[in-house]
Amino acid sequence: MKTGKSLPYILIVPSVAFVATILVFPIVRAVELSFFEVNLLTYLRRSEFVGWANYIRLFGSARFWKSLQITFLFTIGSVAGTYVLGLITALLMNLRFRGRGIARGALLLPWVTPEVVLVLIWIWIYDPQFGVLNFFFRNLHLISANLYPLGNPSLALGSLLVTMVWRQYPLAMLMLLAGLQSIPGEQYEAASIDGAHLFHRFRFITLPNLKYVSSILVLLLTVWGFVEFVVIYLMTQGGPAHSTETLIIRTYLSAFKYYELGEACAQGVVILAVSMGFALVYFRIFLPGMKESVAK
Repeated sequence: MKTGKSLPYILIVPSVAFVATILVFPIVRAVELSFFEVNLLTYLRRSEFVGWANYIRLFGSARFWKSLQITFLFTIGSVAGTYVLGLITALLMNLRFRGRGIARGALLLPWVTPEVVLVLIWIWIYDPQFGVLNFFFRNLHLISANLYPLGNPSLALGSLLVTMVWRQYPLAMLMLLAGLQSIPGEQYEAASIDGAHLFHRFRFITLPNLKYVSSILVLLLTVWGFVEFVVIYLMTQGGPAHSTETLIIRTYLSAFKYYELGEACAQGVVILAVSMGFALVYFRIFLPGMKESVAK
């Protein structure tokens, strides 16, 4: 191979080595450790090969299946809430009105705010003594005693979903707004001439044209929701009574609270497999349609 032709491959070697070091090697190492009985405190001194024992124990645990159920509920709730709120705000921001640019910038604040700061704000909102939520509920005479949603097993997951949706909807708004602005105005004009009502224009013009933007957005939101850690850990740490213990939280607790590194790696492999499954389903369903659209 001539030097000129080999130069591009030589130039990407550092990048490939970097990615392999920080991404591929940890994944391979985690898969390897999932077949060992490893305690984090004695990790450097001893480990015992146990084969599939970690996976058998994992899939035989009722707590694991409960965490998986909570993970799916959290993911579905965050994706649905984020998409709906993002679509509503995108439709509003697509209208022409004075101060639209300022409004768009203001709506981006939850996304540009550091995640930890945003979580602390919502913890204060939910505070049972000084929180804004209890203040409004008391003034509306909806409650007689202060609530603490994050300390109530039946309300904690919903409270996390509100925070998660508030955090992510600006991104959904941006992506969907870009999709709305790419729709040719002639389609709406033709529909209006034909007497199509607002709902019909939304159903037969807006939604079909947002199909591929929506599919990418839903995939991103699904993967992010499935592996979300910061919001859940800082607000509830998986409690109360394991009511918000998703798989990623359970994996963290297994490794750094109970020091069961082998079991934690097995859970990590499960999370990776499910996330890859989401991506494969996405490519299987939507990629052929995208190729046909580009070819046209």
